[in-house]
Amino acid sequence: MKRTRFACSPALAAWVVLMAATAPPASAQLEENLSAYLGANAEGYLKPLQEAFGQALNSNFFTTAAVPAQGLHLRVDVKAMSVLFADGDDTFRAATAGDFSPAQTVDAPTVVGPTGAVTVEGDGGTQYVFPGGFDLSSFTLAVPQLTVGSVAGTEAVLRYFSVNTGDTEIGDVSFVGIGLRHSLSQHLVLPPVDLSASVVYQNLSVGEDLLDATAWSFGIQASRSLGTLVPYAGLSYDRISMHAKYTAEVGAESEQVDLDLSSAGSLHATVGLEWSMGPIHLNMSGELAQRSGVSAGVGVGL
Repeated sequence: MKRTRFACSPALAAWVVLMAATAPPASAQLEENLSAYLGANAEGYLKPLQEAFGQALNSNFFTTAAVPAQGLHLRVDVKAMSVLFADGDDTFRAATAGDFSPAQTVDAPTVVGPTGAVTVEGDGGTQYVFPGGFDLSSFTLAVPQLTVGSVAGTEAVLRYFSVNTGDTEIGDVSFVGIGLRHSLSQHLVLPPVDLSASVVYQNLSVGEDLLDATAWSFGIQASRSLGTLVPYAGLSYDRISMHAKYTAEVGAESEQVDLDLSSAGSLHATVGLEWSMGPIHLNMSGELAQRSGVSAGVGVGL
């Protein structure tokens, strides 16, 4: 059975995914695993992690579609987002490379798959090893979020975190997200629900150029205030790209790899509920995009 690992900041999220908590330097371990791969093999190995980064980053931005037309309001939240990996994320079709003979394809572990390596036999007793993954069933991160508004029914959302965990761990981890939400309700006559639209940009980098992920989200939101409860829903179009830089060791040769992974845009649906008591706000939501997920948050503000 897979082990579920949790994190409480972008740094710890990267820490969890890269196994720094339970293994020797995690960035070194990931680089070692990646060093066996070029091209399509490297993309297949990293793809589940790239897509989980994107879905988690593009979750839990809003808990209401109500944006005041004018006046100062300020809110600080801690937002947690979890993406669940499916059975199909465990493996990918990998092919032997270089001069290995005979050429073979196998089901090899992805970065989130089982830890055991897969070895195939070649001519003359040679062996080709496909490295294992980190045995993850979910990817979870939490981020601080500041919301401030409003000007002409528009508010700004900021997420930020930066830490240096040291050269013996995963090095620098930096994260920034910035977005705008605009009230659509103010342009309508007595709409039955509050409506808003948003655009959000985020970037998460891990290590010295090891991983760099960029996410965009364009969405619409709806909510209805029922006293202390606010049910809300949203639909967005998300994109995520990721860049990896490492040295590949294929056969007797070394090669510097600059790998760009970009996925097709995906729709992202959110349904949730916020409970407020004065300045205290709690929320929980379900997320459905390339994978299923859940989000939760706690905030203070008016």
